[in-house]
Amino acid sequence: MEKYHETENNYEKFNIIMKAREFMKGVFNGKNIDIDYYNRIYNTCIDICKTILEADVFYVGLISILFDIDNEKIFENNKNNENLNLFLKDYKLDEEYKDKIIDSINAISKFNENQSIQPINLEECIIMDAIILEHYGATGLSLIFSKGGKNKMILFDPNDFEIIKENERIKKEKIRQKLEEKIKRKHKKNMTSNEKLEEKKPKSIIGYLEEEIINMKNKLHTDKAKLIAIQKQEFMFDFLKQFYKEIGEKEHIKNIEDKKNNEIEKEIERFSKKKNKEIYKLINEEKEKENQREIKKNNLDDEIEQEKLEEIFEIERGKANKRILEKKKEIEKEIEDYKKLLIENNNSEENDNKNNENEINESEINEDENNNQNVSKSVSTVKNNKITILRY
Repeated sequence: MEKYHETENNYEKFNIIMKAREFMKGVFNGKNIDIDYYNRIYNTCIDICKTILEADVFYVGLISILFDIDNEKIFENNKNNENLNLFLKDYKLDEEYKDKIIDSINAISKFNENQSIQPINLEECIIMDAIILEHYGATGLSLIFSKGGKNKMILFDPNDFEIIKENERIKKEKIRQKLEEKIKRKHKKNMTSNEKLEEKKPKSIIGYLEEEIINMKNKLHTDKAKLIAIQKQEFMFDFLKQFYKEIGEKEHIKNIEDKKNNEIEKEIERFSKKKNKEIYKLINEEKEKENQREIKKNNLDDEIEQEKLEEIFEIERGKANKRILEKKKEIEKEIEDYKKLLIENNNSEENDNKNNENEINESEINEDENNNQNVSKSVSTVKNNKITILRY
């Protein structure tokens, strides 16, 4: 697949993306569609692409804007990608490349309704991640409350606590069963039929929100998307904490705080495992090279030649050990930096909340002392957001 980063005609391709945006607005004209939704998806995709240099940015950008222009729920009479083909005919794109674009758009268009659809390339992973991230943060809350209202769900049901707790137990049991089946299959033992476990859906909007905060993140593919999700999760967890505080469910606030910290710990653990695999891969490569060295040496009958070759090999081994140590230090720093980024972001959010509470308490004291005075304080906190979003 042609890489946008490597082409000389970037301006031409960027111009196509701008034309796609105008085309998309024209196609949706008169329909009750949130145009900015596709702008947000595009911006998030670009943000993720900045950390994945091998991604085809043109492919990602074009699809992130056009993936719904033939959606059967919006355009009931459209057949065979009518709108998409109308747009693509004006541009000279390789036929094979064009077919891939059409195939990806058809898959992505259905992804919102059926998130069991799996991506078949890196670019689809990025776009699907951007769509999932719409379910986090302020936009996520808006979507969940909108969906809850549409489905006539009640705001809160205390019985959801037990449903969520049981669902968490079922998820852990399912993981245990899968691991057990894998081990038995590996050792060719008879498979035992496990109890069929069914998760229940929470009955309220708040219960659904509490489950979705964690469930959605497990579907993400890229590191950047997972980092953005963690940062957006904080806002949603803090919303839940405030909600439970206001309705008097104070004992559940600690449970939310534990979940929040647990998500950060799981993300650090996942990232550490992934980066450590890079070290193991390098070690295995060096082991293979060492095996090749031994074969070369054993193929020589002359001892003097073997000694000369061994001297060369010793130099190569020294360089290999140096590469491994440097890689190890590099990975350790990456893990530590990632850990700091997540923890500092979390601490920053907590400090902001504490500052807000302190300001509110101070305001209340001053009001008591000065009943005849209007005391107003404006507290504005700006979270140190490290995510850069490119806007049109």
